[in-house]
Amino acid sequence: MSTYRLFASVTPNLEHLLHNEITDVIKQCRSVQGNKVRLNIDPYTKGDGGIQISGVSQKELWTLCHTSRLCESLRVRLGQPYQATNFDQLMKGFTKIPWGAYLPFSGYDTILPKIHVTCSKSALYHSGAVSQRLQRHLNDHIFRGAMKQPEQKETDEEEQAPSLHVRIMENRVQISVDASGELMYRRMREAPLRETIAAAILYRVMQEHSGDHSIYLWDPFCGSGTIPLEGLIPSSHLSLTEETGLGMSYDRQLARVHPGTFLPRTRSFAFEKWRTHDRERYGEFIDEQRKAYEKNKETLKQTKDKFVGSDIDPKSIKASRHNANLLKNQTLMEPSLRFETGDFSQIPSDGERKVIVSNLPYGVRIDSKNLLDSFRRFGEMLRSRDDIERVYVLDGSQSFIKESGMLWTTIESFSNRGLPVQLLHMLPEQLQITKSQPQ
Repeated sequence: MSTYRLFASVTPNLEHLLHNEITDVIKQCRSVQGNKVRLNIDPYTKGDGGIQISGVSQKELWTLCHTSRLCESLRVRLGQPYQATNFDQLMKGFTKIPWGAYLPFSGYDTILPKIHVTCSKSALYHSGAVSQRLQRHLNDHIFRGAMKQPEQKETDEEEQAPSLHVRIMENRVQISVDASGELMYRRMREAPLRETIAAAILYRVMQEHSGDHSIYLWDPFCGSGTIPLEGLIPSSHLSLTEETGLGMSYDRQLARVHPGTFLPRTRSFAFEKWRTHDRERYGEFIDEQRKAYEKNKETLKQTKDKFVGSDIDPKSIKASRHNANLLKNQTLMEPSLRFETGDFSQIPSDGERKVIVSNLPYGVRIDSKNLLDSFRRFGEMLRSRDDIERVYVLDGSQSFIKESGMLWTTIESFSNRGLPVQLLHMLPEQLQITKSQPQ
C-alpha cells in the first residue's frame, strides 16, 4: 500500500499538541481499518511551526483533513530532500519529482500552480530565481509549453491547481504539494482568535478534565464565539475504541472528534485536484462518515456538556449567534450552547460549577483606558463567586497578572496574530487562596 509523507503546520510552539492530536486520530482510524503500516513522526522542536509524518495512507490523509482541529495546513512531500548549491543541481533534482501524480492535466492545464519558495542559510538565496526555474521546468518538461503564468489568466482558488512549496534550508531542497487547500483554520468569519488556536487551548484544557463526566464552560469575553463553538464540536461526538468500534462516551482526555463520528466538512480540499485522486473511493469515504453520524445522532445528543459565551458588546453576540447558525448543521448544539449580552460582572451564577476559558482583551481589542479597570473587576469577580472551578485565560497584555490580583501559572506560550501571548491557568487551590486573602 502506498503511503504519504506529510508536513502538518500549526501555530509555532503548539507542535506537541498537534503531535498528540494527529497520533490519536490515526490510531483511532487504524483500530477500525486494521492498517499495519508503521507511522513515523520525525523529531521536532517547539517553534518549528509543524511536524512531519510518514506512513500515512490515502484514507488517513482524508480523515486528517476532515477531523483535525489544530492543523492549519497539510502538504505532501514530493521525493526526498536533496543537496543543491547551484541552479544545475536544483534543476537536476526537479527531474526526479513525480509531478504527474499531483498536477492535473485536464481542467487546470492552462494555469501554472502557485509556487512558494523559502530560502535560508543556503547558496541559493534568491527565492524569485528558484521559482522561475521551477516554472520553466514545469512548462518545458511536464506540460510541454501548454502552461501559462498565473497572471495571464484570472482564476479563483477553485480553478487553481494545487500550490507547490519549495524549501531550501542549509542547501537541502524539499519540495511539497498542497493537500488541504484553503487554510484549515478558516471555519468561521473573521475573529480575533484563530479557530485552530481556540481548539488547541481547549485541547489543553480538556486534558486537565480527563476524569470529569461533563464540563460547563463559560467564556466571558467570547467575541465572535470562537472558543465556545470550537469546544462544542468535539463535545458533540463519540469516541472510537478498538474494542467496540463506536464507543458510547466522549473521550475527554483526548478531546477530539474521531473518525466515524463526525459530519464531514463541506469544503473542498486541494488533494481533490491531484491527478491520482480516487474520486470514487473518496465519495464512498464521505458516505461512510455521513451514515455513521446519522446512525448515532440520537446518542450523540446525550452529551451533558454546556457552553456559554458572553460579551459586553451586542455586535459580538450577534456575530457569535451568526457563527453558531453556520455550524448548526454540522453539530448537535441546540441543548448545550447559549450566548448572552452583558459585562462578565452582570452574568449571574446559576449554581452550577463551571470552568472559565477565555481570550482576554489585549492589543487593539479594547480602549486602553478601560483595560486596567476591566482586569481589576475580572479578578474581583473570580474572588467573589463560588461557582468558578478553574480558570484558563489567553493573555497578551503586560498588566493583566498584576491588575487581576490573582495567582497564575503559564502553561503555554505562543503568538496570536503576531502578538506574544500566554495561556494562564489558575488551579482550584490557587483560586481558594486568593479568595481567602483580604482585599
